[in-house]
Amino acid sequence: TNMGLIAKWAYHAWFVIDIYIFWSIIKYGDKQGWSPAVRRVFKPMIILTAVAFGWLFYSYRASGHQDYEIGALTAYMLNFLISTTYLFMLGRVTDVRALAPSVAWMKMIGTGTNTVFMMLRFPTDHYLHSLGIGLFVCDVIYTIWLYKKRAAQAAGIPGIPPLDSREPVEAPA
Repeated sequence: TNMGLIAKWAYHAWFVIDIYIFWSIIKYGDKQGWSPAVRRVFKPMIILTAVAFGWLFYSYRASGHQDYEIGALTAYMLNFLISTTYLFMLGRVTDVRALAPSVAWMKMIGTGTNTVFMMLRFPTDHYLHSLGIGLFVCDVIYTIWLYKKRAAQAAGIPGIPPLDSREPVEAPA
């Protein structure tokens, strides 16, 4: 950046703090009340996410990037955060009555068709393509996982209301 010496050193300090935070997430993050399914894959999931963002940063720099007039990059970056949050949230809940499959399908279809458009409109922008493909993969995983959790709940999970229950949906503890 071109923000002066104080800002430059502050960014270096924040980087060191971020390394500590990341290490703490790897060391302690799986102990934060996750479901057993997430707890089993938490550390590899965090490391894989870091590697994916490393790849996105590399492809961003390699493409000599700037955002477009339509805000494609910033929209995809926000969407990436949303998609990964969906996955974390789905891993935490056992009662999936409040999660609509139509939302999963519409998000996945929207991301997929928009990514095809971005590939056609910006054929040399591999960073944008990487974001779109990564988002689409996250959306596919979410959709499949949601259907599996709905099928399990429909088959009956002790202590969890069936899918057709009119009982209020409780927030996860």
